[in-house]
This record gives sequence, structure tokens and C-alpha cells, in this order.
Amino acid sequence: MLRYLCSLAAGLGLCMGAHAALVTSAYTALGGDAWSVRLGVQNDGTPGVITGFTVYFDAASYQGLSLRQGLAGWDTLVLPGDLALPADGFLDSAVLSPANALGLGAQASGWELDFRFSTPGALPGALAFDIVDSNFAVQASGRTMVSFVNPPTAVPEPGSAPLLAVALLAAALASARRRGTPVGSAGSPHLALRRGARIGFATLALATGLAGCGGSHDPDTQAAALATAQKRALAVGTALPPASHSVTVQAITQ
Repeated sequence: MLRYLCSLAAGLGLCMGAHAALVTSAYTALGGDAWSVRLGVQNDGTPGVITGFTVYFDAASYQGLSLRQGLAGWDTLVLPGDLALPADGFLDSAVLSPANALGLGAQASGWELDFRFSTPGALPGALAFDIVDSNFAVQASGRTMVSFVNPPTAVPEPGSAPLLAVALLAAALASARRRGTPVGSAGSPHLALRRGARIGFATLALATGLAGCGGSHDPDTQAAALATAQKRALAVGTALPPASHSVTVQAITQ
């Protein structure tokens, strides 16, 4: 009875003894739209022996496909995709000797390709593959298991400190407009405006310096960021605002 149930489940891929070939694709971002991918293959039982495989690359997304590194004992061919045909790019690799075939549990890794990924706002993903025999007859198919060696980091959102600097500058401008002192006097709106602008720029410089350290709580890192902010403040013709301003900005940045 158990044998009958296992046979029935095998047809649906549910039997505990059923396995499939595994192909991995590990992506590395090289900068801009340039990427590389490292492929690996593992025999988990279907088919019993792996002598070759093919991985496909969508022609619209994976452009300029080229082989960086093959694997010893395997004959590897790479062709880039062609949108004019149209035809997807592919890597095809087959063992040069039966001794290099992958039996149950065996694996091989090291095929590396370079390409340009041309889909904006997306990352490279799972690739279709076929496991083929020596006559290139398909024995199994699937999609690769994806991983990223160094995924691109998201651009950080603006912190609260730069927004505070803008708010202080706006407050200084509003204060200057409310004053009715004659132009040219010590309390002139133009002088107040100038002072307010300098404080705002200095605070923005401090905020930029603190944001540059990534909101770090390390005293040495914050000191270095503060020194950078002081230089930026001097560049706009003013000194930093009083210590109370610095503490306020630092606390919000943290």
C-alpha cells in the first residue's frame, strides 16, 4: 500500500524521495548597469547523472552577455541575446569526459558571465534552465535559485537635520520681514536677513556633516563630521550657530 501511494505521489512530485536538479545564480553588482553572475549546478536526483545544462538570459534585460570564466572539464559556449531575431542569450555547458559527469549529490560551480542589466528599477532574477543529456535532449527544467553577493544599497532618505536647517532659515526670513526698523540701522531687516541666512547655512552645513556620518553614535565619527561641518560653515562666511543649536541638530539626527 505504501509503495502504491509513493508511486502515485511521485507523479505529482510529492514523494519524499523525489528531487530535482538545482542551478544557482549569484549576482554581483559592478556599478551602473554592469553585473556579473556566477552559476552553479547540483544533482539532487533528477536526472540520475548530469552531463550538460543550458541557462537562458532574456534578451531585453540581459545585454552584452559574455563569458568571464568557464569550468575545467566542461565545454562552455555563451551567445548574447539578439532582439532583432528575436532570441534570448544563453550559456550552454557539457562535460568533456564522462568522468566529469555529476552523479547524485555532486555539484559544480564557477561559470561566470558579465552583462548589462537594462531594466530600470529592478534587479536580475531567476533564470530559466534546462538539464540536457549528451544528445541535448531536455531531461529536466526549472528556474535558478537567486542570491546576491553585494546587492545595491538604497539611497538614504533625507534626514531631519537638513529640514531643520531650512526651517531655521525660513524663520529668520519671517522674523526679518516682521521688523519695522529703518534700513541701515543695527536692527535693519536686511542685516537680520543676512544673519538669518548665515545661521541657516551654517546649520545646514552642520546637518550635512552629521548626516555624512550616517547618523553614527560613535564620538570620533561625530567629531570628524562636526569638523567637516565647520569647514563648510566657514566657506559660506560664518561660524557655526551656538552650541545649543548643535546639540538640537545632533539629537534629531540620532
